[in-house]
Amino acid sequence: MESLARRLAESRRAFPLGKLTALFLDRLDSLVVRLSPDLQSSGDGADGTSPLTLFQCRLCRTVYLDREPLIQHMLTQHLDRFYRVHESENEPPNGNFVCVARCGLSGELIGPPNYHGYHERLTTLHRERYPHLSFEAYRSKLDMIRDPEVIEAWKQSMRKQTVYFPVSQTGNPSSIPEPDAETTASTDPAPVTGQDGLAGFNEVKQHFLQHVYPDTALECISCVIPGTVAREIEDENLRRWIESAWRRESRSIMRTAITIRGIFRSLGFSAFKTADQRVFMTAVAPNPLQDAETVDTIKSIIDYVDNHPGCTRAALWEDLGFGDDRTAGTAVDRHFRLLIDKGRLIFFHDGTLTLPHHLHAIRGPTTAKKPKRKKSRTPKKKLKS
Repeated sequence: MESLARRLAESRRAFPLGKLTALFLDRLDSLVVRLSPDLQSSGDGADGTSPLTLFQCRLCRTVYLDREPLIQHMLTQHLDRFYRVHESENEPPNGNFVCVARCGLSGELIGPPNYHGYHERLTTLHRERYPHLSFEAYRSKLDMIRDPEVIEAWKQSMRKQTVYFPVSQTGNPSSIPEPDAETTASTDPAPVTGQDGLAGFNEVKQHFLQHVYPDTALECISCVIPGTVAREIEDENLRRWIESAWRRESRSIMRTAITIRGIFRSLGFSAFKTADQRVFMTAVAPNPLQDAETVDTIKSIIDYVDNHPGCTRAALWEDLGFGDDRTAGTAVDRHFRLLIDKGRLIFFHDGTLTLPHHLHAIRGPTTAKKPKRKKSRTPKKKLKS
């Protein structure tokens, strides 16, 4: 916002508030979205119910309505921020394996049903790749392969063992280092000495919930997220609500325009209305010329624009016969720029000109209290003696 305001101020022109508002609505990187669930519909604690809780990742700012999807998101999208992966070669699994399960969707080998890591591998694959399916629906898509060559291929693939070593942290999400491409996956000896590795997703998740989650996740009833994150949010219900609010703001931008007008005013801009009731913002406050005694060039410019509001600079130069003085830095150009810089002349974004007394000031909300109406009293009836 400040960089845009600086560019607008340097142009010395007046810009329509409607177009500035549309510019911000079209640029996601310039917007933030506040998520505040309706306490009346989610409970406010007065009747024993608790308000709706939001779960936010402090690293990428995305939000979920449930805790478990946030945990899955952090362990898949940000795993390399928390753990260093170490792979080693081991002996293939021993046992009597007559078949091996293969995912019917990806073709990936999961393992024999009688292998001790089968269930964990199955649930991990379902959670990471096919969360839109129920677990039973995903299991129905498994193929049991009895081919000895496929079973042997699975054994060879299990020779690689993956161990996760926690990254040291100080409790501050910003202190978690960015993943190093050279050390994220290593086949050298254990990359973190003095630490026990975590084997399998269940151990990683348990360690994550105990040591990492409290410092990298936020549970709240209201939060703010960047516009770019809001449009890419994974939670289906939240995304639907945000898109609905976005459409409402795009159709009727009045509330957003009022907010943007207030921000520009805090940055030193002035607001005014033209005769057609359009609102404009300018860094140069309109300031009518009061002194009638001035140089002829300035007086002729003021008189011409006063009689031809909405004229262009080219028409002004041509009708006043300034001729070759259009070049920047000439005497006429200096007078013209001085009028604009002092607010004596309003230079619009489309190149048209007008004078301050052709504009209408925008008044702020009044704080004057309305006089209280006196209550009419009905006359009491006199009692007859």
